This record gives sequence, structure tokens and C-alpha cells, in this order.
Amino acid sequence: MPFVNYPVMKNVRTILNNKTYVSIALLSILSFFMVGFRVVYTQSPFYKFMIWNLFLALIPLIVSSIILHYKQKSLKVLIIPILFWLLFFPNAPYLITDIVHHSGNSRILFWYDFLVLTIFALLGLFITVESLRHIHQVLLERMNKKASWALISFIIFISSVGIYIGRVLRWNSWDAFVNPYGVVITILYRIAHPQTYPDVYFMTIGLSVLIFASYLFYSGKK
Repeated sequence: MPFVNYPVMKNVRTILNNKTYVSIALLSILSFFMVGFRVVYTQSPFYKFMIWNLFLALIPLIVSSIILHYKQKSLKVLIIPILFWLLFFPNAPYLITDIVHHSGNSRILFWYDFLVLTIFALLGLFITVESLRHIHQVLLERMNKKASWALISFIIFISSVGIYIGRVLRWNSWDAFVNPYGVVITILYRIAHPQTYPDVYFMTIGLSVLIFASYLFYSGKK
């Protein structure tokens, strides 16, 4: 049997034929080198955390890819893997919000940092919509179209809340296990006091619309 017919090579060929995967890979490599160059040029480790954020953002894409190729038809069997995916999924669109770290204090650094953060934001968006597509396809194979879209919409909203929790409240994904009570109580308190914490609403709603519109556009191209 020719080597190229082995399952591993078939998976590699599938990845290479997926333009989204290729785009994510190219932008990831570019972002890695751009952050490295900035560290050397400025003699400052600032932005090195972006590489870690990118790693966290890639976890849901890897998990959703595994779920997508899982042959078990029962949705019940996939509940735990999907919940695990959902726990890390907000890390992907979270990259979009890293634009807040723009801190170029010279003309050159201003535009360089803007480009770096834009690349990371695009990476976050690409990973988000591709990972969502995987889960949506899994759902479509196991439930009707309306139910799958309703669940995807709910996932997008919950993820936007997760981004708010991470960006504003500074909780991490694992805090859902370590301190779930504290996370829930804090977010419910802010939701109950919109005049004091209006950012809960405009941030979660704004991000939800952005992600949903991006996914609609992306899924329509597939």
C-alpha cells in the first residue's frame, strides 16, 4: 500500500486542502516571528503573552476537529467533549479583544503593534468561525437545522459572556472548575446592576453580533 494512503497522510492532505487551516498556520507563523522581532528590537518581553493566548485559542480548534471526525452518531456520547470544547472556546474570540494592549510609543512601533494585534485578531476570528463550523456540522448530523442554529447562537452568546469574564473580570477558563460559585455570582451581580456595569451588556451583545455575523458570512461561503 502506498505511503500516501495511510490515515495520517490523508489527514495531512485534508488539512492542506483546507484554506482556513493554511491561513491560520501562515498567520500563526507570521505572528510568532513578529512578536519575536519586537522583543529583540525593543528589548522588552511585552507581547510575549500573545503567543500563550494564541496557544489557548488553538485548543478549541484542535478539540472541535477531533469531535468532527468522531464517528459516534449519538449526541449523548459527545456531550462531555463538546462541553470541554465550550470551556476553552472563548479563548479564540478573546484574541480579538487583545487590541486593548496597543501601546506603540513611537511612530514605527505604533503601526508595527497595530499590525501585530490585527494579525492576532484575525487569527482569533478565523479560529472562532472554523471551530464553530466543526461543532455546527456535528450538530446538523444529529439534530434538525433550526435546533442546531439555536444552539450555535446560544454558544456564541455564552462565549461572549466568557470573553467578558476573562477580559474585564480577569477569570481564566479553569476558574470554572476551581471557583464556579465565584464566577457565577460575580457575573449575575453585574447583570442585575446594568447602571453600574453597562459594559456587561454592550460588550457581550456587541461581541455576540460580531461573531454571529462573521460566522454567517463564513458558513455561507462553505
